[in-house]
Amino acid sequence: MSSCSKEPFMKCMSKFILLLAVLPFVSCGGPNGKKGNACVVVDFLGAQERTVYMDEVFDSVEIVPLETSSSCLLTGEPFVLALTDSFVVLSNSTREAFLFDRVSGRFVHRIGRQGNGPNEYFYLVFDACFDRYHDVIYANRGNKWIGLSIKGDGAGDLVCKPKMSGEEGFLGIINPYRLNDSLYIGYVNNLTGDEKLKLVVFNREGNVVQTYPNQLRYFMERPFMASFCPGYFYKYDTELCFYGGVYKDTIYTVEPGRLSPKYAIALNEKSPYKALEASEHELKKFNYLVRMMEYEPYLLFSHFGREEVGNGVGFYDKKKRKTVRSKKAEGGFVSRDGKGPSFFFRYMDDRGYVVGYWTATQWIDFLEKHGQPESFSESLLNIKYDDNPILVVARVKK
Repeated sequence: MSSCSKEPFMKCMSKFILLLAVLPFVSCGGPNGKKGNACVVVDFLGAQERTVYMDEVFDSVEIVPLETSSSCLLTGEPFVLALTDSFVVLSNSTREAFLFDRVSGRFVHRIGRQGNGPNEYFYLVFDACFDRYHDVIYANRGNKWIGLSIKGDGAGDLVCKPKMSGEEGFLGIINPYRLNDSLYIGYVNNLTGDEKLKLVVFNREGNVVQTYPNQLRYFMERPFMASFCPGYFYKYDTELCFYGGVYKDTIYTVEPGRLSPKYAIALNEKSPYKALEASEHELKKFNYLVRMMEYEPYLLFSHFGREEVGNGVGFYDKKKRKTVRSKKAEGGFVSRDGKGPSFFFRYMDDRGYVVGYWTATQWIDFLEKHGQPESFSESLLNIKYDDNPILVVARVKK
């Protein structure tokens, strides 16, 4: 348990330097993947738009109907918060989280509880809150984050939110990413357009031990809530990588003392940040990414798009240096044998798993249109409109 007391600065700093010392300094490639000062540019707008088949990218797919009961009813478009070898966690927005068996879909238990009481949380922090090394989901509790064990062991880790020395308010960080037993890193939301920091490293007591400056500054007459976003961190080989913000259009490697752009995704013809300056910002006018992660040989992404682009998925092939995205009418990966609606993913991990779901309505509409293949299980054929979603877990080819 943290008491938000101070830990010696030099002790924390030495831990952080030792942690990042094992990460190689990366030289980013240019548009053709060559070594140089520029990062690799992924041409989203110029991508080949075609049917993208599941078996192009994935070597296995799990389809699991989730149990439906009054104790675990998921509504709207739930967040996928966590995936382990045995379990999956979904939540109703930021309110309540439910643990399901990954194989059977059986509801196991609720994780934590929303409220003001001891060990209760105020709200869940979207879909970037899972520490898979400790099976903990971080939730917001005012000036702290509370770590909730997905195994039902109750609350454990308490992490104080960081603030800069001499400043009154806390930094605009949605979620902590655990670096080791004592240090965390977080993305600082650029709510005003003039935020000086992009990332901060801090300890459990909330003391800041390392900062990374924000180079993207712009004037914004009125902040909008969509800019309050989580930061996504993942490990690729020995690199620590990060992306965040509204558009999530750049992946950085976190190196000792600096951030190095690794991939820049060319999402729009004009800079959406100029629209922010002109106070003409509307998300529906721009393309932006939902999730992305680097595997070998792909950089996979899912996206929401303006009207002519639509929502969908795609990938950048690092070997062929080509970008592909799904057709607007399909909106996701397509099964070559036609067994299921298109697959739009909402969660990814650095082990190679990509997770999404089909709503009951999507599934029933698919069966009415395409029939009921004999290979489907009885549980899949008996889905009702008010049932919980059908989980889809795909594994990226190695």
